[in-house]
Amino acid sequence: TPGVTFLIRGGTYNEDTLSIRTSTASAAAPITIKPDAGATVVINVTPPTTGTPFGIKVDSTAYVTIDGSNNGTTSRDMSITAGSSNMQRGIWVDAQSHHATIKNLNVRAGGITSSYYGIYLFGQTAGNPDNSVVENNLVKNAYYGIRAQGTSATSVNNAIIRNNRVDSVAFYGVYLIYAAYTDLNNNEITVAGGSSTVYGIYVTTNTFHTRVS
Repeated sequence: TPGVTFLIRGGTYNEDTLSIRTSTASAAAPITIKPDAGATVVINVTPPTTGTPFGIKVDSTAYVTIDGSNNGTTSRDMSITAGSSNMQRGIWVDAQSHHATIKNLNVRAGGITSSYYGIYLFGQTAGNPDNSVVENNLVKNAYYGIRAQGTSATSVNNAIIRNNRVDSVAFYGVYLIYAAYTDLNNNEITVAGGSSTVYGIYVTTNTFHTRVS
Protein backbone atom coordinates (compact mmCIF):
# COMPACT_ATOMS: atom_id res chain seq x y z
CA THR A 1 0.00 0.00 0.00
CA PRO A 2 1.40 3.45 -0.80
CA GLY A 3 2.64 5.49 2.10
CA VAL A 4 3.41 4.49 5.69
CA THR A 5 1.90 4.98 9.15
CA PHE A 6 4.10 4.83 12.25
CA LEU A 7 2.20 3.87 15.41
CA ILE A 8 4.11 4.81 18.57
CA ARG A 9 3.70 2.58 21.58
CA GLY A 10 2.76 4.19 24.89
CA GLY A 11 5.59 5.44 27.08
CA THR A 12 8.14 8.18 27.61
CA TYR A 13 10.95 8.53 25.08
CA ASN A 14 14.09 10.61 25.61
CA GLU A 15 15.70 11.66 22.33
CA ASP A 16 18.18 14.19 20.95
CA THR A 17 16.55 15.34 17.67
CA LEU A 18 13.94 13.76 15.41
CA SER A 19 13.99 14.55 11.69
CA ILE A 20 11.62 13.38 8.95
CA ARG A 21 13.19 13.56 5.52
CA THR A 22 12.55 11.53 2.37
CA SER A 23 12.04 12.16 -1.33
CA THR A 24 9.42 9.42 -1.75
CA ALA A 25 6.39 10.95 0.04
CA SER A 26 3.55 12.16 -2.17
CA ALA A 27 -0.22 12.59 -2.17
CA ALA A 28 -0.50 8.90 -3.04
CA ALA A 29 2.15 7.89 -0.49
CA PRO A 30 1.76 10.05 2.64
CA ILE A 31 3.59 9.64 5.96
CA THR A 32 1.61 9.57 9.22
CA ILE A 33 3.04 9.49 12.73
CA LYS A 34 0.64 8.97 15.65
CA PRO A 35 0.21 7.10 18.95
CA ASP A 36 -0.95 3.51 18.81
CA ALA A 37 -4.56 2.86 19.80
CA GLY A 38 -5.03 3.80 23.45
CA ALA A 39 -1.38 4.85 23.88
CA THR A 40 -0.18 7.95 25.72
CA VAL A 41 3.16 9.12 24.34
CA VAL A 42 5.64 11.60 25.84
CA ILE A 43 8.69 12.54 23.77
CA ASN A 44 11.35 14.56 25.60
CA VAL A 45 13.92 15.98 23.20
CA THR A 46 17.19 17.51 24.35
CA PRO A 47 19.03 18.58 21.18
CA PRO A 48 22.71 19.41 20.88
CA THR A 49 23.60 23.01 21.69
CA THR A 50 25.17 23.59 18.26
CA GLY A 51 23.30 24.53 15.09
CA THR A 52 19.56 25.23 15.24
CA PRO A 53 18.07 22.69 17.65
CA PHE A 54 14.55 21.37 17.31
CA GLY A 55 12.25 18.75 18.74
CA ILE A 56 10.78 17.35 15.51
CA LYS A 57 11.64 18.68 12.05
CA VAL A 58 9.75 17.91 8.85
CA ASP A 59 12.59 18.60 6.44
CA SER A 60 11.74 19.15 2.76
CA THR A 61 9.21 16.31 2.84
CA ALA A 62 5.64 16.73 1.61
CA TYR A 63 2.45 15.04 2.83
CA VAL A 64 3.52 14.40 6.42
CA THR A 65 0.93 14.21 9.20
CA ILE A 66 1.84 14.23 12.89
CA ASP A 67 -1.37 13.42 14.75
CA GLY A 68 -1.36 13.22 18.55
CA SER A 69 -4.73 11.50 18.92
CA ASN A 70 -4.73 7.80 19.74
CA ASN A 71 -8.33 7.26 18.64
CA GLY A 72 -8.97 9.36 15.55
CA THR A 73 -10.71 12.18 17.43
CA THR A 74 -9.42 15.50 18.80
CA SER A 75 -7.84 14.03 21.95
CA ARG A 76 -4.25 15.14 22.61
CA ASP A 77 -2.44 11.94 23.58
CA MET A 78 1.09 12.82 22.45
CA SER A 79 3.36 15.44 24.01
CA ILE A 80 6.52 16.91 22.50
CA THR A 81 8.73 18.68 25.04
CA ALA A 82 11.84 20.29 23.60
CA GLY A 83 14.51 21.43 26.02
CA SER A 84 17.75 23.22 25.16
CA SER A 85 19.88 26.07 26.42
CA ASN A 86 19.92 27.91 23.09
CA MET A 87 17.38 28.70 20.36
CA GLN A 88 14.74 26.04 19.98
CA ARG A 89 11.87 25.02 17.71
CA GLY A 90 9.35 22.58 19.17
CA ILE A 91 8.00 21.37 15.81
CA TRP A 92 9.63 22.80 12.70
CA VAL A 93 8.08 22.39 9.23
CA ASP A 94 10.81 23.47 6.84
CA ALA A 95 11.27 24.34 3.18
CA GLN A 96 9.23 22.37 0.62
CA SER A 97 7.28 20.34 3.17
CA HIS A 98 3.97 20.97 1.42
CA HIS A 99 0.66 19.68 2.79
CA ALA A 100 2.00 19.06 6.30
CA THR A 101 -0.58 18.52 9.04
CA ILE A 102 0.35 19.07 12.69
CA LYS A 103 -2.58 18.32 14.98
CA ASN A 104 -3.76 17.11 18.38
CA LEU A 105 -0.39 17.62 20.09
CA ASN A 106 0.90 19.09 23.33
CA VAL A 107 3.98 21.11 22.33
CA ARG A 108 6.49 22.84 24.59
CA ALA A 109 9.53 24.69 23.30
CA GLY A 110 12.60 25.17 25.44
CA GLY A 111 12.01 28.64 26.88
CA ILE A 112 10.32 32.03 26.61
CA THR A 113 13.08 34.23 25.20
CA SER A 114 13.08 35.37 21.56
CA SER A 115 14.74 32.27 20.10
CA TYR A 116 12.01 29.82 21.12
CA TYR A 117 9.18 28.80 18.78
CA GLY A 118 6.39 26.35 19.54
CA ILE A 119 5.29 25.38 16.01
CA TYR A 120 7.26 26.94 13.14
CA LEU A 121 6.37 26.95 9.42
CA PHE A 122 9.53 28.21 7.73
CA GLY A 123 9.98 29.02 4.07
CA GLN A 124 13.30 29.36 2.30
CA THR A 125 14.48 30.52 -1.11
CA ALA A 126 14.31 26.94 -2.34
CA GLY A 127 10.64 26.67 -1.37
CA ASN A 128 8.00 26.96 1.31
CA PRO A 129 5.79 24.61 3.30
CA ASP A 130 2.60 25.58 1.46
CA ASN A 131 -0.88 24.25 2.30
CA SER A 132 -0.02 23.40 5.90
CA VAL A 133 -2.63 22.69 8.57
CA VAL A 134 -1.90 23.41 12.26
CA GLU A 135 -4.92 22.24 14.21
CA ASN A 136 -6.05 21.57 17.78
CA ASN A 137 -2.62 21.79 19.41
CA LEU A 138 -1.80 23.03 22.90
CA VAL A 139 1.35 25.15 22.66
CA LYS A 140 3.17 26.37 25.78
CA ASN A 141 6.55 27.61 27.01
CA ALA A 142 7.61 29.57 23.92
CA TYR A 143 8.25 33.16 22.82
CA TYR A 144 6.31 32.62 19.58
CA GLY A 145 3.46 30.17 19.96
CA ILE A 146 2.87 29.52 16.25
CA ARG A 147 4.97 31.29 13.61
CA ALA A 148 4.62 31.17 9.80
CA GLN A 149 7.51 32.80 7.95
CA GLY A 150 8.42 32.91 4.28
CA THR A 151 11.03 35.03 2.57
CA SER A 152 10.85 38.38 0.79
CA ALA A 153 10.85 36.49 -2.52
CA THR A 154 8.46 33.64 -1.71
CA SER A 155 5.71 33.56 0.91
CA VAL A 156 4.41 30.64 2.92
CA ASN A 157 1.03 30.18 1.26
CA ASN A 158 -2.38 28.84 2.27
CA ALA A 159 -1.66 27.89 5.88
CA ILE A 160 -4.68 26.94 8.01
CA ILE A 161 -4.18 27.59 11.73
CA ARG A 162 -7.32 26.64 13.63
CA ASN A 163 -8.72 25.42 16.94
CA ASN A 164 -5.37 25.72 18.71
CA ARG A 165 -4.81 26.75 22.30
CA VAL A 166 -1.71 28.90 22.70
CA ASP A 167 -1.34 29.19 26.45
CA SER A 168 0.93 31.58 28.35
CA VAL A 169 3.61 32.13 25.72
CA ALA A 170 5.79 35.17 26.28
CA PHE A 171 5.13 37.70 23.52
CA TYR A 172 3.42 36.44 20.33
CA GLY A 173 0.56 34.00 20.21
CA VAL A 174 0.52 33.73 16.39
CA TYR A 175 3.12 35.57 14.31
CA LEU A 176 2.88 35.89 10.51
CA ILE A 177 5.54 37.33 8.20
CA TYR A 178 5.65 36.72 4.43
CA ALA A 179 2.70 34.37 4.85
CA ALA A 180 -0.02 34.86 2.25
CA TYR A 181 -3.60 33.56 2.29
CA THR A 182 -3.43 32.43 5.91
CA ASP A 183 -6.67 31.33 7.57
CA LEU A 184 -6.75 31.83 11.36
CA ASN A 185 -9.88 30.32 12.84
CA ASN A 186 -11.11 29.73 16.39
CA ASN A 187 -7.74 29.90 18.19
CA GLU A 188 -7.60 30.56 21.94
CA ILE A 189 -4.55 32.65 22.83
CA THR A 190 -3.15 33.71 26.19
CA VAL A 191 0.05 35.77 26.20
CA ALA A 192 1.87 36.07 29.53
CA GLY A 193 4.00 39.07 28.58
CA GLY A 194 7.10 40.68 29.95
CA SER A 195 8.53 44.17 29.82
CA SER A 196 7.46 44.85 26.22
CA THR A 197 4.21 45.08 24.28
CA VAL A 198 2.62 41.68 23.66
CA TYR A 199 0.47 40.43 20.78
CA GLY A 200 -2.17 37.74 20.54
CA ILE A 201 -1.98 37.77 16.72
CA TYR A 202 0.74 39.74 14.92
CA VAL A 203 0.47 40.18 11.15
CA THR A 204 3.43 41.90 9.53
CA THR A 205 5.29 42.17 6.20
CA ASN A 206 3.63 40.81 3.04
CA THR A 207 0.97 38.75 4.76
CA PHE A 208 -1.61 39.28 2.05
CA HIS A 209 -5.19 38.06 2.32
CA THR A 210 -5.04 36.89 5.93
CA ARG A 211 -8.41 35.92 7.39
CA VAL A 212 -9.08 35.92 11.14
CA SER A 213 -12.31 34.50 12.54
